[in-house]
Amino acid sequence: MKLKFLLFIFSIFFLSDPFLSAESDEPSPEQPYMRKLGLGAVYTGFQVRAGFLKSWSAEMRYLLAQAETESRTVKSSVVSGRIYKHFRINRPIQLYAGGDFSYGWANGSASSGSAYSGDLKASGYAAGGFGGIEYYILRRLSIGLDIGPYYIDMKEKTTGERDRGLDFVFNTFINVYFF
Repeated sequence: MKLKFLLFIFSIFFLSDPFLSAESDEPSPEQPYMRKLGLGAVYTGFQVRAGFLKSWSAEMRYLLAQAETESRTVKSSVVSGRIYKHFRINRPIQLYAGGDFSYGWANGSASSGSAYSGDLKASGYAAGGFGGIEYYILRRLSIGLDIGPYYIDMKEKTTGERDRGLDFVFNTFINVYFF
């Protein structure tokens, strides 16, 4: 369902007037690579990115996942805010660095016949820095990836158990920019 929706949005965007015009896809000082407002897809979610100033942008992400085992089904969500500093902004391959703050929560229920009883409810945050690369396939379409260290702190609400520590997070995305 998500894939069909994304394909529908991309087809409307690419068949719109700016893509049917004869203008060049190469950037110029008057028309650099776009980054003012974009929508993107990330693994298990979506993002909205807005550019401010010449080489800075901010982003909001929402991620959703579900995992099932023999004993439990767990659904989790993450809301994340990111800020980017872009380098080499007039080139198709751009480097960037930034920071991220995320809040996540998970709910789980025991499967029938499971040795576990009761529900799982956990929440917590993650904060970290990252560095990455964004490749503009077209002036308004880019793909990218980044990696960085994050401090993650999660707490299970019913038992009070806490898990925290440093981990590396790897992200991939595809963005379509409208302005």
